[in-house]
Amino acid sequence: MFVPVSIDVVGDAYHIAANYLKGTGRLSGDVDIHQPLLDSIVDDFRSGKTNRLILANRDNPVRKNQRRAGIGTMRMHGSVWTDADLKRLAAIVTAGGTPLRASAALRRSIAVCRNQAKKIGTPFTPMQIMRKNIKAKCAAAEEALAR
Repeated sequence: MFVPVSIDVVGDAYHIAANYLKGTGRLSGDVDIHQPLLDSIVDDFRSGKTNRLILANRDNPVRKNQRRAGIGTMRMHGSVWTDADLKRLAAIVTAGGTPLRASAALRRSIAVCRNQAKKIGTPFTPMQIMRKNIKAKCAAAEEALAR
């Protein structure tokens, strides 16, 4: 069955996708119309997608070919833990430091510091126990002041 195509919607979606791909260098700037991109947008429009942004931002053939070639593949976000970092983390944990202090000192996220401390065998004290210890210290200090 033939479904009529809205030139406005498909044209805008193609314009958005092509400009993005040309801007990122994934599509050469001298190409007026990239036929596989246009065909995939028209196919998606005929399958029921009518939003310009959804049509433009979905997985298109250009991106699939680049992934196959290894262009734009995911890379490791964080940096590798050095021996010095691991020793510093272990020192913070054994001194009774919190994951927040470790993350600030090592310039890493709290979750990453907590997970790495578990991996090296020196996990942080659970927060419930830390809070209980802090409350006990506060109570002892208040008693000392009351005397």
